[in-house]
Amino acid sequence: MRVLIVSMRYLGDCVVSAALAGAVKEKMPDAEVWMLTFKRNLPILEGIDILDGVIGVEAKPSYLKQLKEMASVWKKFDWSIITHQSTRTFLYGAAAGRRQSMFDVSAKSQNGWQRLFISDFVPKLGGIHKLDAISVVLKPLLNEVPHPDPVAPNAPRRFSRISGTVPLSYFTFVLSIPTKMRPIPGGGRWAKKPLRRASASYLRAVVRTTRPSRLRRSPMGGPRSTSVTIPVASRSGRRGL
Repeated sequence: MRVLIVSMRYLGDCVVSAALAGAVKEKMPDAEVWMLTFKRNLPILEGIDILDGVIGVEAKPSYLKQLKEMASVWKKFDWSIITHQSTRTFLYGAAAGRRQSMFDVSAKSQNGWQRLFISDFVPKLGGIHKLDAISVVLKPLLNEVPHPDPVAPNAPRRFSRISGTVPLSYFTFVLSIPTKMRPIPGGGRWAKKPLRRASASYLRAVVRTTRPSRLRRSPMGGPRSTSVTIPVASRSGRRGL
């Protein structure tokens, strides 16, 4: 059994989705579980050894490049687990798996056409932990909704995107930068955009609070969060973050 977890999101969502591999292997020890994500996430996800492999794709490919990427994984997996409702996640998941599981879309919605290409749908639940919410997509494969434990990189791989080359083994846990969202009207549709991102003072307070535990911290967020995390990290020093 070959299973592909498709998570084409920022790093935090992908690390959460990687935990699904553990749930699959607990129920199917011989299963081979891969993840498909953006290339920028590879240095972290390749350090999660519960994954048998990670496939990287371009974040903003040309139409021709996207077709080539989809062709490269065409029906190579028994199941594709589509963890988020975006068109690209759907397209790659539909292409890669002989059977697919994703969150339900209404036949009357603008994405209703997707129902023609997906074998199994699950309801999208709210008001619960994100990992539990994503785990629902495993029900068609496992015949139950699992409750997997979070996973983290455990290999001494290196990355250099924000603050130079740092060994991953240095970090004990990752601190996610919270974002408040608000709906705004635009073009007749409602969209979510950032209202307020975590301030530097908020992040410094988190650092002070957790410092007595002697745990080391790695702030994480979207690209615009770097304007907050880099100054705090530089002032905190090697033992600070």
